[in-house]
Amino acid sequence: MKRVITAFAVCSVAAGCSSNSTTTLTDDSDESVAQALGTPFTGGNLTKKSFPSTDTANKDAYYANDTDAYYANLVPLGNGTFGTFADIDKLSKFKGQYGLDGTEAAQAKYYNRGDLGIGRDMHCAKHLTAAGYETACYVSNYAAGADGTEFIFGLSSSIAFANMNANHPFATVAMVSRSNSSLTNNQVFFVVYDASGNSQNFAALDRYGITAVTNPASSLVAGTNYNNHIPTNCMACHGGSYDATSHTGAGGQFLPFDLDQFEYQNVSGLTRDSLDPYFLQLNQLVRDTAPSSNVAKQIDLWYGNTGNPPSATLTGSFQPSAIPSGWAANSDLYLSVIRGKCRTCHITGAYPFNSSSDLTGPNAYAAADDLCKFVMPHSFQVVRQFWQSSAPAKLLSYFQSLGAADGGAAARFANCGPGSVVTLDPPQVHAAAW
Repeated sequence: MKRVITAFAVCSVAAGCSSNSTTTLTDDSDESVAQALGTPFTGGNLTKKSFPSTDTANKDAYYANDTDAYYANLVPLGNGTFGTFADIDKLSKFKGQYGLDGTEAAQAKYYNRGDLGIGRDMHCAKHLTAAGYETACYVSNYAAGADGTEFIFGLSSSIAFANMNANHPFATVAMVSRSNSSLTNNQVFFVVYDASGNSQNFAALDRYGITAVTNPASSLVAGTNYNNHIPTNCMACHGGSYDATSHTGAGGQFLPFDLDQFEYQNVSGLTRDSLDPYFLQLNQLVRDTAPSSNVAKQIDLWYGNTGNPPSATLTGSFQPSAIPSGWAANSDLYLSVIRGKCRTCHITGAYPFNSSSDLTGPNAYAAADDLCKFVMPHSFQVVRQFWQSSAPAKLLSYFQSLGAADGGAAARFANCGPGSVVTLDPPQVHAAAW
């Protein structure tokens, strides 16, 4: 099969290249062969983290065993929801425990283009126990490529929707946030289920993780620098910390639903307009779990819930152009770069990008350095979107506008580029440098 791939070359202003130049590459091979993984990627990403730094042996086995220990330490929970992990070791049991029967008002089907690049069928509900409320969610995930290949993530929203409509998930992730303040650990917890609804002790979040788990005979050697560990892969974006000694997690938050980062089906009841009221219910539940957090403040902003104090109940429609006041002077940079490619995960952490002042001086240099080393963005899906868009040129222009206050970020960022992520993921490839 012959196809033409357009690679966007984002060029340095100092080098005098046009930021929208393109290079046409001809590929005569079958897609799965042409874009197959070759030399292991040397940058940072979700499944190439250093947990635990002391482990030098079979890391995949270490992560899986530690996840089993984490699951075991989810009990006793102290709130009467369930007694042992065996009570939720299957998706059907989890749904039964939390009353998720498919009729919940907080549910939506979409393709998360701005995150992992997979189809998602999200269901959430608030569950009352003797010790307080719990908010429980599960999201069934649908591959954007063919089963048994490395192209699970980011290949095609059409394929993802076809798998969704055929009820053919490849995994389901569950998350619970409990209001019981007496819990010092695992107040928020995660469980992953396989395609058959049985719990599994790994969660690959990009093509390298999938390859490591399912294809050890590939050119990427399983057990070397991979992290499919639960819950740390979840915490990469949901925040929180993990104690590898006690096998328990602390912190962690639900993420807000940014409707602009998704794709939708052109089918009655599944369009963006049709799903608006359901996303409002989802965002309401997320807001209720942490009403004083940056996540809640962002949700309030999207729904115009700006009273002092803001109302506990969201109303109205999602307002995509709403931005934090700290970004008012740099609204285009926020909307086109920070919001979808940085803050999606950072909003739950210690560096939430609440203001453009967060991106000056040493912080600006650190951001530029992380981007150049491919430590950020975490997700390959977002890495691809960042380097294939106008975002690098806009970010460089911002760094240059800071002058000496950029902390050296402009000089650092002007001399890096996609580099070794040329064949990161289909259907597009990157220019070799910018």
